[in-house]
Amino acid sequence: MKIFLDENFIQLAEKAPADPPDNMEVRACWSTAELEVILDRFERDGGRFNLYLYPADEQYKLEEGFASLFKYINAAGGIVTNEMGEMLFIYRWGKWDLPKGKLHKKRSESPEEGAVREVMEETGLTRISITKELIPTFHIYSQEGKRILKKTWWYLMSGSRSEQLKPQADEDITEAKWVDPKDMGEVLCISKVPLFGGRPESLLTNFCADLLRNESDSICLKHYPEIRIDVAMVNRGGLRVPIPKGEIKVQDVFELMPFENEVVFLKIKGTDLRRFIDHMASRGGEGVSGMRFGIKEMKGIDPEIQGKPLDDSKNYWLVTSDYIANGGDGSGILQGIPDRIATGVRFRDLFIDHLRKIGRKGKVIDVKTDGRIYDAK
Repeated sequence: MKIFLDENFIQLAEKAPADPPDNMEVRACWSTAELEVILDRFERDGGRFNLYLYPADEQYKLEEGFASLFKYINAAGGIVTNEMGEMLFIYRWGKWDLPKGKLHKKRSESPEEGAVREVMEETGLTRISITKELIPTFHIYSQEGKRILKKTWWYLMSGSRSEQLKPQADEDITEAKWVDPKDMGEVLCISKVPLFGGRPESLLTNFCADLLRNESDSICLKHYPEIRIDVAMVNRGGLRVPIPKGEIKVQDVFELMPFENEVVFLKIKGTDLRRFIDHMASRGGEGVSGMRFGIKEMKGIDPEIQGKPLDDSKNYWLVTSDYIANGGDGSGILQGIPDRIATGVRFRDLFIDHLRKIGRKGKVIDVKTDGRIYDAK
């Protein structure tokens, strides 16, 4: 059983893994009390790692103990395709998603009934039918101080492109759209190694932050020649899955970054950049490029910009997403910065174009960590 918390997951298993990956912590659980302590740390650390849990004693019912720590919610949704093979997506809260929602408990609604109702309400479709039941997913989150465990039942459905799509505005859905999955199958390039996320740094975050800074330099040369980007920041929470080893397809990039974020340049004072580094340190590290710093007691230590000590009196150009620039993930220090350029370039498009160029040049992705963020003793 795999349960997600944002981009990280907890694997509940019956026995210890034979060969766990580097970004996974393996723990044997004797009791629900011990399990709660482990879960507290996992939530507090903001997902520095994935968890693999198994019972230390065959008498302990791990899944039952885990479920007892949460309020349980059932939800359902649909993967809807039409006669042209297109898939249906909704745009809500700054990201593209599949239509889904909670089941009505008072109506004793079945998962099938709830999935159909949610798709109809959120997209405006009226003629849909279930063609296949899919594997359910599990997510945990906090709401009003309570832990929530949500099971989402998924169904493959058929719909018609002839029907007009009507996004459900009172649920903050601003757009519903059919997308051609054939475009998703394009192979962009090859990666020599799988790129996993992690803290304080990781192959995935380093690669994505370097890509963002390098491509932003190209944008500046073409449109803003007076600007040179000093540093880049990519929030780890915005990178939803690893980049696989081998072929990287357009679909992989959509899964990596499903949000419609755009590239923003910020002119930031050295003092504010130092505070922003402290913020990243308090979260255990993020994806950065052009900077280096240590983390000690949740503070940034000895920060360097382009190989030189950070100068509080200097101004620097930072590139990040509009989500972070507008205060997302606790980045309130950036929200009030007046000197900014909204490039209008989508993060995902930037990444797809860059990976396509790597492939056309016959190059492969081969990334290593380099100590740009480290634990200071």
